[in-house]
Amino acid sequence: MKKILAMVLALVMIFALAACGQKAEEKPFAGLICLHDENSGYDANFINAFNDACKALGVKGVIKTNVPEDQAAHDAAAELADAGCQVIFTDSYGHQQYVLEAAQEFPEVQFTSCTGDMANTAGVENYHNAFATIFEGRYLAGVAR
Repeated sequence: MKKILAMVLALVMIFALAACGQKAEEKPFAGLICLHDENSGYDANFINAFNDACKALGVKGVIKTNVPEDQAAHDAAAELADAGCQVIFTDSYGHQQYVLEAAQEFPEVQFTSCTGDMANTAGVENYHNAFATIFEGRYLAGVAR
């Protein structure tokens, strides 16, 4: 539930900023890069949350699934940016180094790596992490176990 709320809040904040300079007839685009597809429970949660957030905000969502944790992640991010996505999320820790490279190439696009941890040290203004303190929840789950 926290992941869904965080993604919705991130989309709201990013599109609120992006809407300032947008023409009324243009519908903003958002992208999501997934390691697997809706058959994976982990990815299905991101896909469902992304689709719900896009619908609630009137944003056109584009999803790329089954993207491996290699150069294909960069290529998927670049394709989404070229297609007009103003914000791009990825749900895999292993995608982040490749998406960071794409963020440097597309400074007008906002990139967020969910479960990532490189944004604080990368120094790239359009590259963000979500759930950077996920270890706290995992710690508590371990204690409760």
